[in-house]
Order: sequence, then structure tokens, then C-alpha cells
Amino acid sequence: MRLLALGLALVLTGIALMAAAPMLALLSHVRVGEISGGAVGCVIVFFVPVCFGVGQPAAVMHGIAAAALLLAVLALLTWLLLRALARTRTE
Repeated sequence: MRLLALGLALVLTGIALMAAAPMLALLSHVRVGEISGGAVGCVIVFFVPVCFGVGQPAAVMHGIAAAALLLAVLALLTWLLLRALARTRTE
């Protein structure tokens, strides 16, 4: 029960930080010329988040390609492990 409360607290803190960040940027006295956009992406593999961010929105394709490659390698390693376990069970 304590871990559930801790997990919910962390999720709610993350949501609050995501909501507060643009507000703080708007309230600060930053000149308009200094603000630049970017792109971010997250892929969750089981319980491990793989997140990436780039300054140029066009470069997000590199992050998506890296995440796809990571998933392909994970799938290959899982298949090899399951195949090896199946061989040891039959012997």
C-alpha cells in the first residue's frame, strides 16, 4: 500500500511539474528571441522508459529510429533466451 501511495505521488508530482514549467517560463522575464522549440519522445519498454529529446523537431526521427532499434534488439535477445531455455528443458 505504501508503494502504491509513493507511485501515485511520483506520478502526480511529474504532472504538476509538467504543468508548472510552461507557467514559470511565461512568468519569467525572458526575451522572446531566446525561446526555441524542440521535440521529445518516450517509449516504455516493460517498466523501463526510454526518453529522448532534441532541439530541432526534424531530428526527432533519429530518436524514433534509436527506440525502434532498441526494441528490435530487445525482441531478438528475448527470442534467443527463450529458445535456449526451451532447448535446456527438452534435454
